Amino acid sequence: MRESEIQKQCIDYLKAHGFFVWRNHVQRVKISGGSANNPAKGSPDIFAIKQGTFYAIEVKTPIGKVSQIQRTWLQTAKDHGAVSMVVRSIEELIQFLDLFRDNPNCLQNFPFEILN
Repeated sequence: MRESEIQKQCIDYLKAHGFFVWRNHVQRVKISGGSANNPAKGSPDIFAIKQGTFYAIEVKTPIGKVSQIQRTWLQTAKDHGAVSMVVRSIEELIQFLDLFRDNPNCLQNFPFEILN
């Protein structure tokens, strides 16, 4: 399955469950005299908010690699109170959300990815 298909499944699930959700589009920006990376480079694919909690969700295929800049972005968001995660399927998203719902503090020391 392509990453874009997993993203769509995740967005549809989040919307159906009462999240305010949007897809993050990170692009290069052109500046005078050349180009520079968007300051949001490395930010996750999906942002969502529900009941005052901010979620940063990076979506990868089962074989996709999370870059160091993406890991740094997720850690920084986590350090500022966001729930940060990497998911490779809709099932992993649901598993993360169930973990958080059952124990909101559990993700503080939880890795970004569910390791099977």
